[in-house]
Amino acid sequence: EKTIFAKGPGMIIVDNSRVKTSASENIAAGYSLSRPCYVFLRDFDELQYYINSNKILAYGIDKRLLIDYFPADKDDTDSQINSTAGSLQVNLIENADGRTEISTIHAGNGITYEDSKNQIAANEMFYDSALSIITARGSEEQGCMLNGVFVDEIQYDLKAGAILKTTLGQPSATDIEK
Repeated sequence: EKTIFAKGPGMIIVDNSRVKTSASENIAAGYSLSRPCYVFLRDFDELQYYINSNKILAYGIDKRLLIDYFPADKDDTDSQINSTAGSLQVNLIENADGRTEISTIHAGNGITYEDSKNQIAANEMFYDSALSIITARGSEEQGCMLNGVFVDEIQYDLKAGAILKTTLGQPSATDIEK
């Protein structure tokens, strides 16, 4: 059935450091495999790779998934992305050159995202590589925060490096132990 199952704890390493790009190629920001990069997916407990449907599912049952993205080109030294999630669904597509690319990512069960400009914590996150936009939402169990401020939802344009939309959350109180 062209399906790969793996039990963890495990790690996947993607080494795209030697990917050739032309100067005229529009390299997407964010999690792009079309530019030189390294990607580490660590601490999965279960992983399923559906080759025919180009889908990867990963779950952290005992631990959180750790996802590190490191651009390997000299111009992007500040573009490292660190993320965590309880679960991950990565949809892949084949581009015109025959290379495999990330189409979308859905991370759930509590996520964190940190790049050189912003820190996000939420219940779930959706990444659309065609738009280069992250949408993060909270839930009753897991609030949504942007740079330490509670919000209900975030839309973050990675290519522009700008927050497109936030909706401030309701005021809340927190007990602080002395």
